Amino acid sequence: MADAGVGSRPALSIGLAVYNGQRFVARALDSLLAQSFPNYELIISDDASTDRSNEICQSYVARDARIRYIRQPSNLGMYKNFDFLVNESRGPFYMWAAQDDEWDPDWCKVLMENMTEDAIISFGHVKLLGPARSILQLYKRPQFSKNEIWRTFQLFFQDFPWSIGSSPIYGICRRQSILDCPISKIEKLSRDSTDSLWVFTVGQRGHILTDDRVYHYKHAGHPKSNRPRILQRIREQVVVQHQVRMLTCFPLLARRWWLRPVFALLTPVRYLIRVCVSNIGLIRKVIARAQGSPLPDRSSR
Repeated sequence: MADAGVGSRPALSIGLAVYNGQRFVARALDSLLAQSFPNYELIISDDASTDRSNEICQSYVARDARIRYIRQPSNLGMYKNFDFLVNESRGPFYMWAAQDDEWDPDWCKVLMENMTEDAIISFGHVKLLGPARSILQLYKRPQFSKNEIWRTFQLFFQDFPWSIGSSPIYGICRRQSILDCPISKIEKLSRDSTDSLWVFTVGQRGHILTDDRVYHYKHAGHPKSNRPRILQRIREQVVVQHQVRMLTCFPLLARRWWLRPVFALLTPVRYLIRVCVSNIGLIRKVIARAQGSPLPDRSSR
């Protein structure tokens, strides 16, 4: 179990990156302040929001001494803001928090208890919230091998956040491991699935523990607009280019030198898997049309 901390130094630092988050940020702050694990600091970095985020966050600072609020003079971007928060933290353990997420009250307590000596990331389970906070989906909890090589292969084929609804990047990590691998440097390699590449890099250096006793709640995104087909097609081609760039980063980030050529050979396989997963709806339609059978109506479920 992680040390509870000594003196005024918090055992855990939570970094909340905010940008135009007035819709959900109050819920996120309420959820974080309701944590049963008391020994933490909460740092908010407002990335030059233009909505009421500043006003909302300042009202919480006045209520709880554990909160520090910093407003950026200009927009840093998501991952530079993430790194800023880590550099501002003081605890030996760290957790990134998203402005539109919520957590079970025991989330931090359970995850800190799971931070054994060989663990580098501690994570829980994910539920997707819909309107009126209804549960739309319970994602499958990932389990990672304690063996470094097997775990590296698991992380190579894992597709965060689509596979589990979120990413272990939002679990509790050892602060030093984040300082050793700034996420903004990973973003320079690829802006697509930066969190997957970061987890792949850090996850090779220690065990990733997951626990199904506590949940991390993600809010469903806005419904997609009906774009003209030609514009949608152009967008899909751009995404494919980003995917190719992202996948070529895995061999570069492999810790064991002999795994680099292995992952280089497996990259086309990984790409095909991702394309299939990303286009599963289209594949179902093609198969159904080929078989001459109608697709099941999911709206009636």
